[in-house]
Amino acid sequence: MMNKRQAEILLILLENEQKDFSVQMLADKVDCSEKTIRNDFKMIDDWLEKESNIVLVRKPSVGVYLEGSKEDKNELLQKVKLEKGEGISENVRKLTIVKMLLLTNDILTMQELASEFFISKAVVRNDLEEIEEWLRKYHLQLIIKPKQGIRIVGNERDRRIAFAQITQMLMQSTDEERKVLESIFSPGDIVIVKNGLKKIERQLGYSFTDEALENLITHILISIKRVKLGNKIRISTEDLYKVRDKPEYAAVQSLIGELEKMMAVKLPQEEVAYMTLRLLGTKIYYNFTIDPAKHNEELFKFDPAVVSYAKKLISTVSDVSGERFDADEYLLLGLVSHLQTAFYRLKNAFPVANPMLHEIKRTYFSLFEIIYYVLPTLEEELDIFIPEDEIAYIVLHFQASLERMQKRNAENLKVLIVCSMGIGMSQLLQTKLERKFHSLNIVGATSVNEAKKEIQTKNPDFIISTVPFESEGIPIIKVSPLLMLDEERKIDEFIHSYTNDKDQLKYPAIRLLLDEDLMFVNVQPKSRAELIEQLADAMEEKGFTDSRYKESILQREQQSSTVINGGIAIPHGSPDFVHEARIAVAVFNEPIQWGNNPVSIVFMLAISHKDKGLLKELFKDISRLADDEQALTKLKELKTLPEILDFF
Repeated sequence: MMNKRQAEILLILLENEQKDFSVQMLADKVDCSEKTIRNDFKMIDDWLEKESNIVLVRKPSVGVYLEGSKEDKNELLQKVKLEKGEGISENVRKLTIVKMLLLTNDILTMQELASEFFISKAVVRNDLEEIEEWLRKYHLQLIIKPKQGIRIVGNERDRRIAFAQITQMLMQSTDEERKVLESIFSPGDIVIVKNGLKKIERQLGYSFTDEALENLITHILISIKRVKLGNKIRISTEDLYKVRDKPEYAAVQSLIGELEKMMAVKLPQEEVAYMTLRLLGTKIYYNFTIDPAKHNEELFKFDPAVVSYAKKLISTVSDVSGERFDADEYLLLGLVSHLQTAFYRLKNAFPVANPMLHEIKRTYFSLFEIIYYVLPTLEEELDIFIPEDEIAYIVLHFQASLERMQKRNAENLKVLIVCSMGIGMSQLLQTKLERKFHSLNIVGATSVNEAKKEIQTKNPDFIISTVPFESEGIPIIKVSPLLMLDEERKIDEFIHSYTNDKDQLKYPAIRLLLDEDLMFVNVQPKSRAELIEQLADAMEEKGFTDSRYKESILQREQQSSTVINGGIAIPHGSPDFVHEARIAVAVFNEPIQWGNNPVSIVFMLAISHKDKGLLKELFKDISRLADDEQALTKLKELKTLPEILDFF
């Protein structure tokens, strides 16, 4: 391997091939003696012989140059840049800088970073501006002082959460970016921790999702690195006592004891408690094939407050939606098992990102909005705010329940589901498959880590997987977690059985709530906020809402965008400020930007508490419209209020 100076010599020759250099000229360029340059030539010769067809030529009275084809020289240029450190992508460089700053207790300088990545200080400054903004999300501050250096200031817990996020971003990135992980954690350490966590799974009787397992490995290795550098997590005495009686605490304590021997580190009690909180907040796989008669027995294993919350949520959503969710014996157990870990995440401010958030909101927006509608009252009881990423996971449990209540009896074709995204997603996929394909017998849902064992014990006829996966001799159908229509057709071709019920195109709920004074055609607002103000003011003037409704709509948009399919937005606020249910409609000449999406049609919904029973049919109407491209095109072309009223 060449050193940086030798790589620099090659770069000079490659980037100035029209010019012959003397040994003295090269020595001046890289700031060393002629003797050092001649010694470097020997190392370069050896490296070129192994890595390239290019030859380093030295001729008296002529100079030093590289001989070879243009194609070989271009290939060599890329290799040398990679050898010199310039070959990494901009994204990898930024992630690596953050990693360096988060891991070290030392102060780094601009010059150190510039030298490390062979970039100018100006580029370093630009990188640090982006990094500073990113760190704010984790309540961390980037301190940059002239002549003193750069460091990160903040809580140790926040620092570790940010470090874990960087690691997860690298894990989910390109091959080039994943290589950076090797400079953070050694493959051997990863295997040791992973084996320890698999042992915990056996002790506790449940399995972590693939994503959760990676997260736990990351947090444990981060803790070990930070403790070795003299940094310790702080856990309140109250939190410490809360977790010490949990079986998870004993399991983690045993694992930590083994790691201390193998990794030559002593982890204090607070670290064991922190890892236990992490484990309690991680997503798990639960056995949903359990005998329904034993469900009550299983519920006793969970926190009574969580069970009570889940029952109230199911009851309230059933009341608003008109669906008998309370009659689904599997929903309560699945929801409780999810909320048990979700509450630990939320109470300990562990960040959660749902990679399917936008797809879930678009595909199941009716359920999403109904659950969003009922949550505030329940949140007040627990003094906890549930963000939209967690709401989307909850939606999956309710959607899976809907699918179960509509499913057909399965026949004998056995299929195993492989899904890495947790309970809700695998359960939803399973029930959708059972409902749509009555020749399926779902023998189980498993993670990639457990798939081989499940295949051996369940002997499926074929596998449906949401992740790239190989299994010799067994057909595999790759689908997205939400099972799109083209994927249903792909499965249909395999099992020769697919049904698709189509609803009639009617919008009675929308028509019921329309008012000519709240309909705006061919308008062109400058912004989302301007339109919300216009429609909300019109509602208030008619006496359907009070003055606070407008502000509640704006607050809702800040928390979660109300854009759905078809270029439609459905802004709405708190039912506390609605006197009488109505819909305001706006159709634009040209789409306006609604957050990150273009929108051409807006339905502002005002639904009071006494009219909450309208939500199910109203969202069903809007969903039908959003999925019908021909109807949307026709609606956008209408120019008068009577035409729009007739449309609905």
